[in-house]
Amino acid sequence: SLSGDGQFFAVGLTSFPSPKSKKLQGAALIYRTTSGQPIRVMPHQRPVWSVALSSDARLLATGCEDSRLRLFDVASGDAIGKPIKHRGTIRKVVMSLDASVVATASATASADSIVCRLPRANGRAVLAPHSETGELLSISADGRWTAFALDGEILI
Repeated sequence: SLSGDGQFFAVGLTSFPSPKSKKLQGAALIYRTTSGQPIRVMPHQRPVWSVALSSDARLLATGCEDSRLRLFDVASGDAIGKPIKHRGTIRKVVMSLDASVVATASATASADSIVCRLPRANGRAVLAPHSETGELLSISADGRWTAFALDGEILI
């Protein structure tokens, strides 16, 4: 996932050596594009399958094998709020251009997708889940619209 100004990009890793235990675990990494060097590592207990970086590179959403959506403050690397549980492994995470909405899709067709509004509390984003059913296709730049595929139909 690339920031709006192209200065940063984020990747999710399915294995990453833990500095403390030396075991492989998942991680999300933020890189500066000019140097190619990582500037932030957010370790996860399980593989990270999808990431979405806000256009201003302040927020990062991750979708993991442990079926949880997580939101991070990129500057500090701290998690924002509690992870939101999904019914299956999260394979896709998207964020609206204005970072007001995050949406997910899981690996299993029967699992719900999650749409999270990111209201601001004391200037910080918070996760507020709302479930939708189907496979997430896309989200509008302003977060007002999401498109899902369900039983051969497109839902908007």
